[in-house]
Amino acid sequence: MATESDDLPRLLIERFKRLNRLIHRNFARNLFPGNSPGELFVMGKLRRAASGGAGGRRVSDIAQSLGVTASSVTQIVTGLEERGLVRRGMDPQDRRAVLVSLTEAGEEAMRNAAIPFEAKFGELVSRLGAGRARELAALLAEVDDFFTEAEEARPDPAPEGPCGD
Repeated sequence: MATESDDLPRLLIERFKRLNRLIHRNFARNLFPGNSPGELFVMGKLRRAASGGAGGRRVSDIAQSLGVTASSVTQIVTGLEERGLVRRGMDPQDRRAVLVSLTEAGEEAMRNAAIPFEAKFGELVSRLGAGRARELAALLAEVDDFFTEAEEARPDPAPEGPCGD
């Protein structure tokens, strides 16, 4: 006989999946009109790199951090570059490598996108109350720690040979 606790993992999975869909599809569309969620995620990675002192990021690094292919990120970067939101430049540490970074227009677009996003979360804090919002933040930090530790504990896959073997 199944107990209520047996259903909790499935319940959490469904809640996380629903929140993920809502945030990625709806917020990205509404916060950054005319752009795909992928474009917003790439620009977010570039913004975090810039705030951390990096001059930009390699396409392969962005792809790995997003869990997508480098060719997908290259397509996104090309579209963003055509609209003047990102630029490609030479990596000063490795002249063969290309770094992608936000332009001033890209920075401004990200600042503008953050305003309604933060306002929406301000509404959530108002709805929950400060105490419950702090509790939620603490629980989400535990969730983040759990999945980060699980990811770090997972062995890296063996590098593939030239024929994918």
